[in-house]
Amino acid sequence: MDINQRIKDKLCEMTKSEMKIAAHYFENINDFAFDTLDVVAEKINISTTSVIRFCRKLGYSGYKPFQDEIRATFKSELTLPDKL
Repeated sequence: MDINQRIKDKLCEMTKSEMKIAAHYFENINDFAFDTLDVVAEKINISTTSVIRFCRKLGYSGYKPFQDEIRATFKSELTLPDKL
């Protein structure tokens, strides 16, 4: 299951903070792919612990595995001209 679907499936179980993170994810996915945990938390104006809890709710052990999967998705979606 892809990350977007995981988030959509868990929306009804999320706290207000987690909903805020989910909204930011859908509007600014690049932040999660390329920024550190601290930077993402600062941009959303939320604690790093809340971001980690969000990732764990989705089945990841933390922010880094969540970020790694986003990056892998980006990599697989790029076509040859995009890569050049």
